[in-house]
Amino acid sequence: MYIFVTNLYVSAVILALSTVIEAARPKFRDDYRYEKAFDAFYKLHTEPFDWYQARIRCESEGSQLLVPISLDEADSIPLLIAPILTRFEGVFVGVHDLYSERSFVTIEGYNTGLTLGTSTATPQRR
Repeated sequence: MYIFVTNLYVSAVILALSTVIEAARPKFRDDYRYEKAFDAFYKLHTEPFDWYQARIRCESEGSQLLVPISLDEADSIPLLIAPILTRFEGVFVGVHDLYSERSFVTIEGYNTGLTLGTSTATPQRR
């Protein structure tokens, strides 16, 4: 599944924050869902925002837009967003092409190796 982000797309927001496992459920915010398999917290906002507002909202909560760090995590996105798919067309993720059209980077500035129209890529992150 590929999710492409445009800055005019109003939708739900999915957030993620990786943490270090210290207990069964590490401390973060109670309104985030912890997934042990990915050692990450997730939150799905259902208020409509554009990509920029969604990014600011995530950062104000001490988190960021979702940037999957593995294929398994990327494959789990449909399960995470299933509850809102009847009301929204999709979700925003932390990948964009704002600096160079059709060349996608993460919000941390890592090149994803993806270009629009390609079906595979070699991640260049981590």
